[in-house]
Amino acid sequence: MMREKKITYICSPYRGDVESNVEAAKQFCSFAASCGRVPIAPHLLFPQFMNDNDPADRALAMEFNHAILSKCDELWVLGGDITEGMETEIGWARSLDIPVQFFDADWNPHTGSTNKHKAQGVGKGQYVPD
Repeated sequence: MMREKKITYICSPYRGDVESNVEAAKQFCSFAASCGRVPIAPHLLFPQFMNDNDPADRALAMEFNHAILSKCDELWVLGGDITEGMETEIGWARSLDIPVQFFDADWNPHTGSTNKHKAQGVGKGQYVPD
């Protein structure tokens, strides 16, 4: 019998260096999939037909994000720079009792923080998928 895979919401920066941030999100989704997760990264989908710089589109996309997150088993946060949107998503996950796992830029897990700062990693290769 095939074990059910966890649906994992991918939380990472989008704004700023969009091209690099999108590439990092895509690679992190691949990493999550290799760990047996079903990665969901709304910020790779919604900008295809919504304008992140339009306040109405951004607000609607955030509503969509909340709806999607509420169906997920866990939230994975990439990188130590927590943006305002990421902070919101982390808060939603915590209020929904959805486990949050922070990863540094090298995909190593760490304890994280919801402050906008550079978080410290705990060392390479310490994440063991369940």
